[in-house]
Amino acid sequence: MTKLFNRSSVIGLIDKYTAKVNVKDRINIILTPSYYWVKRAVLEVPFTFQALKYAPSIFEGILPEGHFLIL
Repeated sequence: MTKLFNRSSVIGLIDKYTAKVNVKDRINIILTPSYYWVKRAVLEVPFTFQALKYAPSIFEGILPEGHFLIL
């Protein structure tokens, strides 16, 4: 199993309201849940794989422009 973070490195916890920070070296960043988008929806499909074709339209008009991964 690989280590997620190096013990000697600095960890930055970033929230939507975090002020700008000057960073001179590499750091590990942890994003708080305020950056996550979650929406629950009930779809009338018999199989889970059939819901994938509806997934992009569920968030239509809600998310700002950008590239998002739908799991």
